[in-house]
Amino acid sequence: MFVSTRARLREVLASFTGQAPSTIEFEYGTTGKPRIANGSMVRFNVSHSHSVCLIAVARGREIGVDIEYQQRPMPHINREVFSPNEAERILASSDPLTSFYDHWTLKEAALKAAGVGFSSPSAQTDLVPGMVCPFRDFAVRNLNIAIGFSAGLAIQIKSDEVLPAVIVHHTEA
Repeated sequence: MFVSTRARLREVLASFTGQAPSTIEFEYGTTGKPRIANGSMVRFNVSHSHSVCLIAVARGREIGVDIEYQQRPMPHINREVFSPNEAERILASSDPLTSFYDHWTLKEAALKAAGVGFSSPSAQTDLVPGMVCPFRDFAVRNLNIAIGFSAGLAIQIKSDEVLPAVIVHHTEA
């Protein structure tokens, strides 16, 4: 899956950069977040679960994406990951399994966009779909990608600015 995902990522990024897919080089930030080398303004993020790969691309905006297959039984609600409000919404939902994964993918996408992990204090931020995150001005939303999957997207915005265009591509590898 890694090889086919990386090949597809190179094809998608080539359409944004004008480079040949084989010439795109990657570098990694201090937290391991990949980016195109040589100062490109094209930002991207990739996630995959089972046979589905999700690629999100934006120009000049940090971006994060996550996709998860909704496995049963529902995982334990980790209080170090979810805020009390998030945990309450998950448990009160008419479909706690989907709610768990919808919240998880939003959280993961926002943390990936910000370039931090679950150990960050930002992980306790209460996220609600469609809102601007209190940290680093990221808008978050869930994506309807495939039956049995949850996906989340986070993209950096500036105050008083319309959400920039984003291309999300998913493929069954």
